[in-house]
Amino acid sequence: MVSLRSKELVLDESNPTVTFRIGKQGESHARLEYRDGSFYLVNLRVSGTRIKSAEGDEQLCLDGIELTVDGAISLSDVLREETSENLLFSRLS
Repeated sequence: MVSLRSKELVLDESNPTVTFRIGKQGESHARLEYRDGSFYLVNLRVSGTRIKSAEGDEQLCLDGIELTVDGAISLSDVLREETSENLLFSRLS
């Protein structure tokens, strides 16, 4: 499940991909994909996409990465706590 600004989206076999766009021109920022039972973040920005796990580990994704734990994805240049620019993700059982 993905949530952003009080909206939720579930990725599964019937809805496997979602692309997030930012800014007035709708620049593509990142894409989430569900494939082969796993979730992936695909970065679409030159400057990368910041990810923070629920455990507090933060990293910069420049290409793609498998999302194995719950956490947050920043839709801005920095990952700030409690901001509407963070995309929260969690794996539902």
